[in-house]
Amino acid sequence: MKTQYLVAAAALLGLTNPDTSAAAEKGARITVTIRGAVSEADAVVLRKTLAGIKGITVKAESIKAGKKGRFRHYFSPPFVIAIADINKTDVGAIAAKVAQAVTPSGKEIKPSLNLVLFDGDGEIVEEDVVALRTAMFEVNGVEQMASGAIGAVPGEGRYWIRLEAAGGAALADVQSALIDVLPVS
Repeated sequence: MKTQYLVAAAALLGLTNPDTSAAAEKGARITVTIRGAVSEADAVVLRKTLAGIKGITVKAESIKAGKKGRFRHYFSPPFVIAIADINKTDVGAIAAKVAQAVTPSGKEIKPSLNLVLFDGDGEIVEEDVVALRTAMFEVNGVEQMASGAIGAVPGEGRYWIRLEAAGGAALADVQSALIDVLPVS
């Protein structure tokens, strides 16, 4: 991927899988992963947690235990959350609920929510990751300083942006930061 395409990819409702479309006018569809979904027992707790959040829809069967990552993080496979009204339930509120989930593996790896951005051409380079980190640096509710908080999985053509456990993240702020900071040609 070339950095200028990061903006174009983010603008597709910002941050949704290319095979999903934006929801209704006030709604949004986001693709996410959950860090800390170590086992099926963790996935069960996370399914119940997400099912209890008003204003969102998610296919429960899409929330699965993750595979061990490079640094023992266990990310779930990406899945889609449909938000009925982004003005009532924003991504920060969802991230806060995920972080509060008491999972069996929570003492080892606390759950956190990551926004996923798919690369349109599958050519992720380090310059793109640096540009993404730069764009997110001052966005409220985005975890900037933790190791591995913002990165990419080149073999799968996707980036992730970890949201803070305290909530506060707004999808509009993430989208705006991407568009304002990254060059478009």
